[in-house]
Amino acid sequence: MAPPLDVTTIGSGLTVLVVGGCTVLGVLRLLHGDRRPGLKWFYRASVVALLFGQFFAFLSLQFVALIGLAVNLLVLGALKAELNALVQHDDSGR
Repeated sequence: MAPPLDVTTIGSGLTVLVVGGCTVLGVLRLLHGDRRPGLKWFYRASVVALLFGQFFAFLSLQFVALIGLAVNLLVLGALKAELNALVQHDDSGR
């Protein structure tokens, strides 16, 4: 017998689908040589994971979710720094 579906399970599942979709789009863009749009899709995936994934993680396991929050913030910061570097590189090349 399957466990009952609650809001946390459904929300986490939907978040995984959206984050996975954004990640796949980012990979496809990178494979086509479009680095900046690919990183933007990874950034979107990180924002969704941070805003929605962490919300549902905190609902179920507060202490463990703190580790996920720290990792998500580090990834988001690294992606933002790389995107800013790409924008500056593009602007200086004009």
